[in-house]
Amino acid sequence: IASSDAAQLPPQIAADLFLWLLVELGPAEAASLWAVGPSRRAECLAAAGDAPKSRRIRMAAVAVLEDRPGGSEHVHAVPVERWDRPFAALSARINSAESAARLGVWLREAAAALSPVLERETLFERNAARERELVSATERRILRLGYDLHDGPLQEIVAFAEDLRLARTQVTSLLDAPHAECIGGRFDDLEARLASLDRGLRDLVHSARPTTAVERPLEHVLRTELEKLESSSDVQTALSVEGDLSDLTDSQKIVLYRTVQESLANVRKHSGATHVDVRVRALQGYVDVTVADNGCGFDIHATVARALNAKRLGLAGVSERVRLLGGAIDIEARVGEGVLVRATLPRWRPTKSEHSLAYAAATA
Repeated sequence: IASSDAAQLPPQIAADLFLWLLVELGPAEAASLWAVGPSRRAECLAAAGDAPKSRRIRMAAVAVLEDRPGGSEHVHAVPVERWDRPFAALSARINSAESAARLGVWLREAAAALSPVLERETLFERNAARERELVSATERRILRLGYDLHDGPLQEIVAFAEDLRLARTQVTSLLDAPHAECIGGRFDDLEARLASLDRGLRDLVHSARPTTAVERPLEHVLRTELEKLESSSDVQTALSVEGDLSDLTDSQKIVLYRTVQESLANVRKHSGATHVDVRVRALQGYVDVTVADNGCGFDIHATVARALNAKRLGLAGVSERVRLLGGAIDIEARVGEGVLVRATLPRWRPTKSEHSLAYAAATA
C-alpha cells in the first residue's frame, strides 16, 4: 500500500487496489471508500469484499465525514485527510475483535496512501475544468467572429459587387466598342478578385463553427477537410490514424482539428505542394497530429517575423491553443523542402469509470 509505484496508478485503479489488499491480504472482510456527493449524501467511490456497502459500514464512514465518533467493535472507519480535514472516509469490517488493532494500522496506512491519490484526482479535475473554460471561451470568440464576418464584411462585399456591376454598365455605355471591350476586361478581373475574396471570407465563416469537430468522430472530420482540399486544388492527400481517439476531450479534438485546418489552408495558399500527409497518433501518454507537405517550404525565422509584424494569427493562434492544453507545437521548414507541422497534447484525462462523478464531488 505504501509503495510509490502504487500511488502512480490512475486514481480509480489505485483505490480499487488498496481496498482489495485490505480484504485479500489484510484483516478486513469488507472495505469501502466514501465521500460526500453532489446530493450531500455519502457515496461509495470504491469497494471490495463481502457486502462492503452495508448500512453499518456506510454509517461509520458518514460519522467520520461529519467529524464525529462512529463505528463499532466490528466496523472501523478512518478519515482520508486533506489539509487536516476529512474529505473522504475509509471504512472496513472485521469478524473478531482481536483483529481490531491490526485493522486500525492497515486502515491508517491505506488512508495515508489514498490522500495523494485523491489529491491527484483533484488536480486532474481542475485541469479538465480549466481546459474546458479556456478553450470554450476561445471557441465562443471565434464563433462570434464568424457571425461578425457574415453580418459585416460579407454584406459589404455583396453591396460592393452590385456597385461594381452598376459602374461597369455606366462606364461602358459611354465608350466606343473597342474601348468598352478593354474596360470590360478590366472589370472582369475586378469582379473575379471580388468573388475570390467573397469565397475566402465565407470559408472563414464556415470554419469558425466549432461544433463539427465535437459532434462527429475526429477521423471523419479530418477526412472531410482533406477531401475539401483535393476538390479545390490539385493537391493529393493521405490520412493515417493510429490508436483510439474516442476518449479525447472536446477541447483536445477542437485543437487537433484547428491545427490540421490551418495547416491545410497554408498548403493551399502558399506551398505549391502536390501532396500532403496527415497523421494522427493516440499513444498512452500523448496524442499528436502531423501535417507534412512536399511544397516549396519557407525560411521559418523570416516568415515568423513577417507574420508577427503584420499581426497575422494563423499557426500562431493554433500554437496558443495547444499551449493552453499543456501541449507543444513544432514547425520544421526549409526552402524547397516542404513543411512539417506537429502538435502534441498530453493525455492526462482522468480514467473513465462509474465513480468519476463521485470522485469529482469528493474532491471539490
